[in-house]
Amino acid sequence: MSKYSASTSSSHILACSHSISMLLQSQIDEYEALSKHLHYNPNIYQHEIITIRLETMKIDNLNIDIVRELKDGRKSFKKIADKFSVTENTVRARVNRLKAEGVLEICGLVDPTKIPEHKIVMIGIKLSEMDLVKKGEEISKLKGIVSVSVVTGRYDLMAMVLFKPGFGLLEFYTDEIAKVDGINSVESFVVYKSYNLMVPYNL
Repeated sequence: MSKYSASTSSSHILACSHSISMLLQSQIDEYEALSKHLHYNPNIYQHEIITIRLETMKIDNLNIDIVRELKDGRKSFKKIADKFSVTENTVRARVNRLKAEGVLEICGLVDPTKIPEHKIVMIGIKLSEMDLVKKGEEISKLKGIVSVSVVTGRYDLMAMVLFKPGFGLLEFYTDEIAKVDGINSVESFVVYKSYNLMVPYNL
């Protein structure tokens, strides 16, 4: 092995060791913060900490508190960390994990009633087949859809749709819903006034 190769390998090993050390410390910090927040016993071996963190994420009180604080999406991790007496790295790690697992999404939301000529419509959908989840997922990808839910009652699915000038109920039914097989009937409910309704702008 050349001197250059040996030097490169050594640098690579040191870089890997540094990364592993940072990961271990991050996991340790996070568990200690969790222990303090939930009054757990912090006297636990490091290999046990790593095992816990590699499991599927559990939504605990600290996670809920962080999410609650992020109602203001501009609030800094440092302010959240200071409020709950944990490290900023702990908050950042929790948020990143929540986002990676699809629990949390930080995005801009709008009040559709305050945007001129925009409206929200709820649409009840009856299907002619029983694969509700598959159809719900298919409909969720249509233009204007804010959300689709599988529900009980006289409808199989309830969809929330955002409309704007040039894209209204007629366009939605003829250009979007018409592409989906297995729909038996639909019923529209125009929202004239809503409270605490904020949606992503997806048009």
